[in-house]
Amino acid sequence: MKINLSNKIAFKGIRESGQTYENFREFFDRKDSVKVLRESLAPEFKAGEGFSSTVYHIPGNDTFMLKVDKFEAAPLKKISLKPEKDYFPELNLGQKIASLNEFASVIIRQNGIPCGIKHFEDKKYQYVTKADLPDFIDYLRKVSEFPQESYDDFEKEIKTIHKRLHMFDFVNSQNVLMDENSKAFNIVDIIKRKTTRFLNCDLVMPMALLDFQNYSRFLLLTNDTEKNKIYELSQKIIKKSRKAYYRQNRFSQHLMIDFYANFIGIKNGRELTNEFFKVKKIIKSISAGI
Repeated sequence: MKINLSNKIAFKGIRESGQTYENFREFFDRKDSVKVLRESLAPEFKAGEGFSSTVYHIPGNDTFMLKVDKFEAAPLKKISLKPEKDYFPELNLGQKIASLNEFASVIIRQNGIPCGIKHFEDKKYQYVTKADLPDFIDYLRKVSEFPQESYDDFEKEIKTIHKRLHMFDFVNSQNVLMDENSKAFNIVDIIKRKTTRFLNCDLVMPMALLDFQNYSRFLLLTNDTEKNKIYELSQKIIKKSRKAYYRQNRFSQHLMIDFYANFIGIKNGRELTNEFFKVKKIIKSISAGI
């Protein structure tokens, strides 16, 4: 399917020169490249972790990163570089540009730090504590202070991803990087689907940015002052998210996001799906006051 993007689709996710398979091939052709890649698996180079994979910095290479299956004991035992089909050749969405084997791939590097506070570990929740609350409130404050343009750009990226039959996995907020220098939200994980009923809706950005898998837990740890502060900052985030969504879409498609929640349930268990609907209710409740 050929996609034609107009000049109006222009945002901070535009790919820079050198972020190509050919560029990584030059690095790979070096005599020490295999050694460097294997050294990347050292704990000090770990950059982030998702449901089933871990991402590492590659020493001496600021353009690409290494993504491996977190449950494979020796993900780089055998290495054979092969290019991957790039569905977004003009964008940097942290996508895979090459595979090293069935357990390891090379992705384009994105800038920023993961959104939210604590995330999934070994397919189980990393529960938050009262001690994490100040950091969570500070995180919400930073996100709420990003300009409207940052939210507009984020919405454009999400919409572009969905148009090309990919899904943005907003379940794990670590899949969004918060770049405070350029005031950008950078997506680092997308899922290819042969077909999907899921389209963007006005709940996607708030759920990704509010760290929904931990949000309701934090509310249980707050006093009235802290809870009011969280709601105040959340309203700012939701307001900017909704404004970005309705600039490009005429209506919200909540039913489609419910379909995705069912997908979450099948993939990760009922606990996460229940959390999803709980936070969806919270967001709608907060939105009513905007």
